[in-house]
Amino acid sequence: MERRDFLRLAGILGLGAVVGCGSEPDVTSGSYDGTVLVIGAGAAGKSAAPELARAGVEVTVLEAAETHGGRIKTARDFVDFPVPLGGEWLHTDAEVLQGLTGLEQPGIQMAGYGETESYGSFDAGALTVTDIEGSADLKFVGRTWLDVFDEFIVPTIADRFRFGVEVASIDHGGDRVVVTATDGTTHEADKVIVTAPITAVRDRITFVPDLPDDRRETLDAAKVWGGFKAFIEFEERFYPGLVEIAGRSGDDGQHLYYDAAHGQDTDRHVLGLFTVGTGSEPYQAALARGELQEVILGELDEVFDGAASANYLQHIAQDWSAEPHIGMAYLADDADWQTPRKLAEPIGDRVYFAGDAYIDDGEDGWSMVHLAAKAGRVAVDDILV
Repeated sequence: MERRDFLRLAGILGLGAVVGCGSEPDVTSGSYDGTVLVIGAGAAGKSAAPELARAGVEVTVLEAAETHGGRIKTARDFVDFPVPLGGEWLHTDAEVLQGLTGLEQPGIQMAGYGETESYGSFDAGALTVTDIEGSADLKFVGRTWLDVFDEFIVPTIADRFRFGVEVASIDHGGDRVVVTATDGTTHEADKVIVTAPITAVRDRITFVPDLPDDRRETLDAAKVWGGFKAFIEFEERFYPGLVEIAGRSGDDGQHLYYDAAHGQDTDRHVLGLFTVGTGSEPYQAALARGELQEVILGELDEVFDGAASANYLQHIAQDWSAEPHIGMAYLADDADWQTPRKLAEPIGDRVYFAGDAYIDDGEDGWSMVHLAAKAGRVAVDDILV
């Protein structure tokens, strides 16, 4: 299911579901006696590194930031439940978490809107509220995607991370791959898995020899969306589970307000704003001007007859377009379906690519956390023999 379908149908089944039974965990097999560098500690990098380590491969993860996560980020001091500032939903069956965690029963509780929530559409000055139909998307209860990685995956590879290493170049023309950081330090390995965002691969990392012409053309033509999220706490709830404003979602971006507190063990009232593409730009500009509160409340007051300003308590925001080392949300929903497949192709047998936009099987779409993790494991499968 594409993210656009999630925003349109806006339903999540499986209320109160707990991941704990079903298929066996996915475990890669094979061996490799060389060394591997993983560039980036997002979902793909954190999924690839443990598989390599389990196979006995010497692996090091180089991350430009001072912590892992990539486009997965959590606010823990805003309200009394963790708030996901980046990747939030699981856009597939919950059993996929078994393969990600390596456990048959990780005990991860998932929640959905189901029949207990409603969907609002604001068009031509009128708000129409209907029941939510439902879809297969899920969200975490008491956790975020970052918590899942912190709890089940990161401890197994904590000693493999090297933070604050911003990659400037990848020289794969010699006997070994040489990765040079912006501070001049170098790291060598036999193979490298690049999981950096499209913007970094396209604009900030130099490849020696350069990437093939068709790969450069694909990178240059890739439609990349910027992204923005905000969370607003209110004294009382006055909104349905999800709200779309007419004209805000389309081929140029997506826009959705949603009940961020749904399914959580809380009595706090938090409305989330998720927007990517052109829809994110007014909020990014308002944040830069210090006027985000006024812009969001003004917009919501129009929809809810002034209830937003009357109940406002506090807000937080995350501008992914301005995030250092990232500068994007994800590959656009309506991008050419061949783009992820082309971006996933390795360069010879030395340089591999993995991430939410580096998917060799486009049947499930792209730009989702679980697919980024899958891409990391696929890259490892290609290395292990």
